Amino acid sequence: TNELGQAAGVKEYGKDWAASHVKFADEVNANADNSAALLSQVSNIASNLQGLETGPFEERVAGLRAFAGSIGFPVDKIQLGREQSVTAAARQMLADQLRMNKGPQTDFDAKFAETYLPGFGKTEEANNQIIAYLRSTNQLNVIFANLMGGVAGNGYEEERKVIGDIRDLRRNVPAVAKKDGKWVQFSTYYDTIKSQDSSISDREILTEWKKRAR
Repeated sequence: TNELGQAAGVKEYGKDWAASHVKFADEVNANADNSAALLSQVSNIASNLQGLETGPFEERVAGLRAFAGSIGFPVDKIQLGREQSVTAAARQMLADQLRMNKGPQTDFDAKFAETYLPGFGKTEEANNQIIAYLRSTNQLNVIFANLMGGVAGNGYEEERKVIGDIRDLRRNVPAVAKKDGKWVQFSTYYDTIKSQDSSISDREILTEWKKRAR
C-alpha cells in the first residue's frame, strides 16, 4: 500500500511538472514571438535613423518642416520623408509596446514608454544605446525559446534538467553587463563572438556571458 501511495504521488508530481513545463514553454514562446516582431521594428527604425541628425532641437525643426510642407511651403522633401518615416516607425513601436503590456494603458504609460524607445527627439548616442539594449533583451528572449524547442523528446530527467537551466539563464543572464570597467550590451557581445566563431552555439554564448556578467 505504501509503495502504491508513493507511485501515485510520483505520478501526480509528474503531471504537475508537465503542466508547469507547458505553462513555462508557452510563456517563453509568447515572449519570443513578441520579441521577434519588436526586433524587426528595431532594425527598421535603426535603418531610418542612420545618418539622420536627431535630438530635441532637430525634432522641433522637423515639426516645423512638416507643418510648412502641409500648407504648401517649399521644403526638402527627401529630408521630410526620412523624418516622417522615423516618426511613423517610432509611433508604431510605441503602439505595439503598449499593446503587449497587460492592463489598461494611460497617457502616462505612453509617455513613460517613450523614454525607453528610440525616437527622433533623442540624441544619436541615446538612440544607439536604446536600440542596442532593445536588441539585447529581445534577442535573449528569442534564444531562450530556441533552447526550449530542443527540449521535447529527451526524456523526463533530461527535460527537467534543461528546463531548469533555461529558468536559471532567464533569471541570471542580463542584457547589459560590466566588462573591464565598461558596460557592454549582450547584442554587441553576441555579434562579436559569432563573428569570431560562427559555429559556437547560442547556449555556449549564454553560458560564457553569464560568467562574465557576475
